[in-house]
Amino acid sequence: MIRFFVRALATVLLLLVLAPTTQADTHQTVPSANFSFMSDLQNFLRVEDADRLADLSSNIVVRGGIHSTAAGLVGSPSALVAYLSGHYTTESNTITYPDSSTCHVIAHKDTSGNHGSYTRISGTHYLLNCASTIPPVLPDAQSVLLMTVTTSGGAITAVSDLRPVGSSIGLHACQYATLDDALTALGSATTPLVVGCRLRVLANASIPATTALVMTNAGIICPDTGTTTTINAFIESASRQIFCTGAGTILIAGSRNLAIYSEWWGANPNDSAINNVPLRAAVAAITPGGGMIRFACGSYHFSDNIEIPSFISLRGTGMQCTKLINDGTTDLLTFTDSTTANKELRFGGIFDMSIQGNSASGHGVVVENPYHFSADLVRITDHGGIGITFDSHVNGSTYGQNMFVTRSFILQNLGGGVRLSGSGNLAVIDKSSINQNGFYGIYADRHKQLVIRDVELADYYYESAIAGHQAIPVVINGGSAISILNNSFEENAGNGSTANTHIRTGWDGDAQIATLNDTQRLTISYNDFKSTSGVHEGALNHITLDRAQGVEIVENFFEKEAGYGYTVNGVTLGADMLTNGGLLFRSNKWDTLDAKLTGVSRPYMFDDVYFDSASLSATAARGVHCTSYTQITQWQRYDVDTYDVSQILCDGSMVRGLGAAAPTVKFLVGAGSPEGVITAGIGSIYQRTDGGANTSLYVKESGTGNTGWVAK
Repeated sequence: MIRFFVRALATVLLLLVLAPTTQADTHQTVPSANFSFMSDLQNFLRVEDADRLADLSSNIVVRGGIHSTAAGLVGSPSALVAYLSGHYTTESNTITYPDSSTCHVIAHKDTSGNHGSYTRISGTHYLLNCASTIPPVLPDAQSVLLMTVTTSGGAITAVSDLRPVGSSIGLHACQYATLDDALTALGSATTPLVVGCRLRVLANASIPATTALVMTNAGIICPDTGTTTTINAFIESASRQIFCTGAGTILIAGSRNLAIYSEWWGANPNDSAINNVPLRAAVAAITPGGGMIRFACGSYHFSDNIEIPSFISLRGTGMQCTKLINDGTTDLLTFTDSTTANKELRFGGIFDMSIQGNSASGHGVVVENPYHFSADLVRITDHGGIGITFDSHVNGSTYGQNMFVTRSFILQNLGGGVRLSGSGNLAVIDKSSINQNGFYGIYADRHKQLVIRDVELADYYYESAIAGHQAIPVVINGGSAISILNNSFEENAGNGSTANTHIRTGWDGDAQIATLNDTQRLTISYNDFKSTSGVHEGALNHITLDRAQGVEIVENFFEKEAGYGYTVNGVTLGADMLTNGGLLFRSNKWDTLDAKLTGVSRPYMFDDVYFDSASLSATAARGVHCTSYTQITQWQRYDVDTYDVSQILCDGSMVRGLGAAAPTVKFLVGAGSPEGVITAGIGSIYQRTDGGANTSLYVKESGTGNTGWVAK
């Protein structure tokens, strides 16, 4: 039998020798039959195998080849295994370094001769360059960088790992029955921990920060029920499922992993699967240090409210790419922190994504008791509730400050666009489009230090989103230090019989009723107020002020577009306007409005009212229009006002200020007599200035109508 196998083997070898082979089939030349055939064949197989491996991959270090710092100048690298130009290369010798130097260490497939600027460590695969501050270019394709070593004071003080590692680098956990066993084998080694299979974790486990967790192929870690696996290591993985859900808990240290992916727990952005469980698992995995949950491009569907605690942000890949979709009837995202007594949310945010609801859903985003929250480059649309609501001072908390909505689109939410409730402090809404929402675009309820700047607010009118309801672009219900700057208001209107308004104070945006909350220090400047003909036409007040004081209206453009078929007023003063309002107008442009300032049917008084009429054309009807019970004190005309038109038209009394510094009041009167010009009650006083030397003070002492005026 043995003799038979020997003969068979000889026959195979003979056929191999005699088989025709072309040079194109191999890198090396196939050896010919001769007396040195066996040694030629051995060399051919070795070199041919290396050449083919070199074609398939670059030079890699499988393991070893570096050492740590040391008290002396001798380094002992762990056993090197590498493939250099395809050649299997091993080395286990030590390296001696010069003192006070920086040396770059390479490995070469040969063990003799210097190469390029690198000097051979005699008889080894190691070469050094200690003359350059940075690693010089490799001498050839048969070498690889291993490390940079720094020496000082007779010791190795620093080692930088420069190895290009191969796929088999590290400890392969799947050669063990469980992750528990793999971690025992890993110990304190710094080599990566590679998982390429489904691996159970039987007990509480911790993957140390000294390693890296590399999830390859079908790698997935599955903690048993009731156990916790804490990952302190950096995780290297594609955005696919790498953790089981529904059993044990995964905790990830944010200090090493600044971002994690909901896909790691099975979230799917490419179908209609509900992702409640994966996102909750991702949220629960981020340890108290906080971190960011990343979302890929695609649509993630949810059916329930997801709570997000402090120090966690959500980031997509763009508002047109990443979409979080609410298929349910609850609020979608609630940022709140149940670990604090009053649920105070610290340092959260949403970025680069769309948050989409449905007509039956709740709010898009709820932020409870925020302390620094940002929404940037987000699109929040189509919710049955409010797009994003900041609820300050709830649950007994005193928190509610530093809220920012920037570069975002808040559109078509039935309950409103952005709400700032509960007397919060310091909010900025900037460079955004907040359009076509029900009830309001922005509602600030007793908020302090609010800036609304560079925002487009359009398509707010009766029944714009909810039948029978009014929609107002900006609603201010009390508060102080509020600035509304550089915004665009257009395509907004009433319903034909009831006037709508662009900015309204003293109004509850949710309940759509007047309130008794005072607004103080309100600045409205550099805005463009339009009434657009042919689009949602109806009666319109650009600004309606109620319960307000300390109001500055400066350098705005108030327009009634040609062909607009309804009444358009510039500024309307409500029935509950404060009697010590402090109202300032300066350098506004009033373009063909029906009235610049309209009043109310109850007494009120303004201290220091200034009206810049320089922008009034000669055909303007009036600068101020007030009704029969209005008083305006300390009226001062603009000092360049030379237009020969009526600056005030009132049925009530007009009272000149008191004291030596009282301003001059200008009325247009007929030559020699005020009759036919002013109608007022007995006791009314005015000063006549007709442009010449004739200046008189008149008092109405008797009579009715236009009679009874006596010069004093």
